[in-house]
Amino acid sequence: MSLCTFLKETIIGQRLLLGHSNIGNREPILAEIAKIVSNNTDVSVLDLGIGGGNFGKLLKQRFNGKINPLIGVEVWKDYENSQWGYYDRVEVQEIEIFLNENTIKFDIIMLIDVLEHLPYKEGYNMLKKILPLNRKKVIVSTPVTKLAQKAHLGNQYQVHHYIWNEKELEDLGFEKVAQHKMLTFRIRPLTATGGVFVFSSGGAS
Repeated sequence: MSLCTFLKETIIGQRLLLGHSNIGNREPILAEIAKIVSNNTDVSVLDLGIGGGNFGKLLKQRFNGKINPLIGVEVWKDYENSQWGYYDRVEVQEIEIFLNENTIKFDIIMLIDVLEHLPYKEGYNMLKKILPLNRKKVIVSTPVTKLAQKAHLGNQYQVHHYIWNEKELEDLGFEKVAQHKMLTFRIRPLTATGGVFVFSSGGAS
């Protein structure tokens, strides 16, 4: 296996390319999804900003066919790898364009490590578009303490523009369900704090 393939095909490689590790958000996110999946079949999920597709693989393997359909959106086609195959469909376009054209509601909408890459106003407008499209939950994971990041390998979408704080998300109706440390692979800061936030539109049934 070439080094390039290793970096694209492994979780460690993907995180090294992105310059930080946010593995700590996985179990809290999966636990929130499990609350819906446990009482339902054919739970529709929209994953916005899928990156290397880690959550596509996790969802399909963890919930044994109950996630249907699983739709992903990703603007940076160079992230495409075998994990994208776990999605029923991947739209390669900007999230904002997808949201402007989409009229379908989903049981769960995921926005994982995306908000920090947008200026505040763009992120705010994106959340306002997402909230009416969910039937049960919107799950957001994002750093809540300083975490500077520049472009990676020519990908300008990886620049961090704005770090949200907990109150800003709570004011939109989100509840913090988990907090975790993120390795930055930098000396200063060596770690940052990430949060998992949930906006609930309905119960688990």
